Amino acid sequence: MKRLLIFLLLFLFSCLGGGNNPTAPNPNKPVLNSLVFEPSTVSMGSIRFLKVEFTFTDMNGDLGGGFINYNYEGKIVSVNLPLDFTGLINGKGYAGLNVIISNTKGSIPVLIWLTDLAGNNSDKLTVFITQV
Repeated sequence: MKRLLIFLLLFLFSCLGGGNNPTAPNPNKPVLNSLVFEPSTVSMGSIRFLKVEFTFTDMNGDLGGGFINYNYEGKIVSVNLPLDFTGLINGKGYAGLNVIISNTKGSIPVLIWLTDLAGNNSDKLTVFITQV
């Protein structure tokens, strides 16, 4: 009887899967490999041009016409990537935008990610700007 109970418990736990069921990575999504973000320090209330230099991998080669996206204090801005990126599997790019810097003092996170033409998003990378 004890063996039957142990067997049933083991069977039950094996059916539940233990909660560790990772999803397979999406091979179609672009990968944002590295970022250099400038400037690293800005004055509160100013208007600044924020520039990002990035490297990427995109196995489908469909980043041309896609976007680089910024999330600054909850505001998402998307900037078109040049068509020159079409067909590139690995590359380096530059993008930027003018931003009205908020009056929040301190180290502010900025999330950055890529979106290809098929709508696949890369993982988001975080950079920090210091607002003084």
